[in-house]
Amino acid sequence: MTETRTVFVAPGQGSQRPDLFQLAKRFPEVHETYEAADEIALELFGPSRVGGKSISEWAKNGTQDELATNTVITQPLIIATSIGLIKYLRSREDGTTAYGHSVGELAALFAASCATEEDTLKLSMLRGLYSHEASLASSGKMAALLNVPHDFLNKIKFGEKEGVVVSTTNNPDQLTISGRKEQVEAIVADIRAKYQQVRGMTKEERRQLPNAVILKIGSGFHSFMMKPAQKAYRESLDSIDISVPTNMNFFSNYSHDYEGHPDTIRDHLERQLIHPVDFWKDIGRLIAGGHTRIVEVGPNGVLTEGLKEQQTKGRLPKHVQLVAAESEILGIVS
Repeated sequence: MTETRTVFVAPGQGSQRPDLFQLAKRFPEVHETYEAADEIALELFGPSRVGGKSISEWAKNGTQDELATNTVITQPLIIATSIGLIKYLRSREDGTTAYGHSVGELAALFAASCATEEDTLKLSMLRGLYSHEASLASSGKMAALLNVPHDFLNKIKFGEKEGVVVSTTNNPDQLTISGRKEQVEAIVADIRAKYQQVRGMTKEERRQLPNAVILKIGSGFHSFMMKPAQKAYRESLDSIDISVPTNMNFFSNYSHDYEGHPDTIRDHLERQLIHPVDFWKDIGRLIAGGHTRIVEVGPNGVLTEGLKEQQTKGRLPKHVQLVAAESEILGIVS
């Protein structure tokens, strides 16, 4: 019988939702992680804590707009939630490899026992803060491009000089772009003008059309717009202990490969701030490496939903199990 190799996938910004505290009410591991995060925020930021509230308060009362637009709040909230779920799942799932999407790499760091819970939560708060400060210094934007043909994309000049780059590739039908506000908005306008003037179609048929949407998010993440955050974030990374992975393998979304040396992991976490996330490429490599079960260890299951759609289209092997832990293991219906 072939051994099941499982990837714990920790999601990044975009997986947040209101009322995450329902997880803390049901699972002590999540509750204790929120409490630990509250204490760390108080030590780091004083009475102002995280955006004026504790992590627990944001998990209870944060609105969708507040959580979507403020990295100071959202990044530590997502990481605290993922850490709590990982602690719960460890005794129930034999994880082989830890992988994180964007800021989710910090939760993967914890899952692989490369960093302590305290240091991981601290890093998530500082990463969120420095990313927010970088966004205040620029007018960056992000946009999601959906079902846009490659011949259209190939005509766009991407690069720092041009003011816009591809920042994430979640699957062949979905990527995001980041950069200066004017350039991002111009690309979105071109796509919508070219492809959305179609009448007499069903809602599902329209959903399959090429489209572009400006994201309600703080800045142009995973692009040159985040360069102002790198120095301070590197100092934070240098201030904590990062260990060789012991609990499971650590797969870097910077190198698209397994990494084990603490200095290399630290370098990649820094560079990841301005480097694109090719989630689709990484998932393909993990599956090619023998992983047959992918468990999303964070709120909402957005990444799993996208992968299941690609599996339906025949782009992922049918034998690979795709599991959103929150809904399919924990039974949470949001």
